[in-house]
Amino acid sequence: EIARRDHTIAWKSAEIERLTAEIARLRRVQYAARSEKMDPDQRALFDETMAADLAAVETQLQALQAPASAATPAPTPRPAPRRAPLPAELPRVETRHEPESCTCAQCGAALVAIGEHVSEKLDCKPLEFFVRREVYPQYACRSCETVTAVSVPPAIIDRGIAAPGLLAQVAVSKYLDHLPLYRQEAIYARSGVTLGRTTLAEWIGAIGVALQPLVDALRRELLNRPVLHADETPVAQLDPGRGQTKRAYLFAYAAAAGEDAADAPPIVLFDYCASRSGQHAQRFLGDWRGRLMVDGFSGYNVLFTSGIIELGCWAHARRKFHDLHQASGSPVAQEALTRIAALYRVEAAARDLTAEDRKAYRQEHAAPLLHAMKVWLDALRPTVPGASGTAKAIDYTLRRWSALTRYLEDGACPIG
Repeated sequence: EIARRDHTIAWKSAEIERLTAEIARLRRVQYAARSEKMDPDQRALFDETMAADLAAVETQLQALQAPASAATPAPTPRPAPRRAPLPAELPRVETRHEPESCTCAQCGAALVAIGEHVSEKLDCKPLEFFVRREVYPQYACRSCETVTAVSVPPAIIDRGIAAPGLLAQVAVSKYLDHLPLYRQEAIYARSGVTLGRTTLAEWIGAIGVALQPLVDALRRELLNRPVLHADETPVAQLDPGRGQTKRAYLFAYAAAAGEDAADAPPIVLFDYCASRSGQHAQRFLGDWRGRLMVDGFSGYNVLFTSGIIELGCWAHARRKFHDLHQASGSPVAQEALTRIAALYRVEAAARDLTAEDRKAYRQEHAAPLLHAMKVWLDALRPTVPGASGTAKAIDYTLRRWSALTRYLEDGACPIG
């Protein structure tokens, strides 16, 4: 018995040592990976996997350490992290666990309730389908035989089986959760519902047609705004027949909330385009003439010869110096970031002013900062090697200086 106990203790000690070393190794890998550049999706997948691995090893370690002997003092427990309370608005499904008998097992007297222990855990149901049955009673007049019934509202898909809630589920899963239709097909099959991917694709097409009037209305409202933002981002698109993907683009057009957000709420519209050509922005904006904030992509230049006023985005200029500072710790980048931060502090102070008062405030507080930055960049540029990252960041800012400082002329224009 003693030998078996000693063997168990030795095994547990070795296992605890091994698991402790494994936890330390995983934390080193996790810390080292934070300094690596990584695609955001890969980063999320790595973080999830690493967290799961750490949790599994720590659980094993805690299980081994739990039955500490009386002779060995238990280590001082670390304070457990405070768990956020479960959302109060969620419904509570209560299950009561009563003793088998309400009489005392020792003396047979009746038990009296003195309190209760309550444990709450977050739970969920798998995707739950149901059939929505709409009934329209018909009534007739005995005198004149007039038949009365509530008219059936138009459906998104005529004679289709999908209710609006299911259509919304399919669309959100595809476009927000990035679940391809073939995966949704398998998910729904697990709930006992057969929905082929061809059917799901037809539904997606019908949803697009049904939403088009809303998109058109949003576009009309967007083009009534005096200041817009435009940017474009590449997306990989399947290229049937070639077995690979091709590069397409989503052009994003945004209008910030106006002085009265209730009358002019923020709007963002995406326009799918097969290429990055500036003709797509021309087509989308049409006869609109206003102030357009862009990042310097040359495809927009043709717009600024036809009455549209170009605004530069200080967030894009800042990103150049931020990336440089992250990569090399450049003191020049740090100085630029400090100067740009001062411009944003001016904007924060003027946030609640009217457009006219904001313009005056910028002229008084931001204009001197911009003048000093221009003098500093002009003096610095000849001292910087032409192919360096510092030169590229400075050149981007100086090349777009007129557009970047144009927000001083109109209090309704954003800084970026």
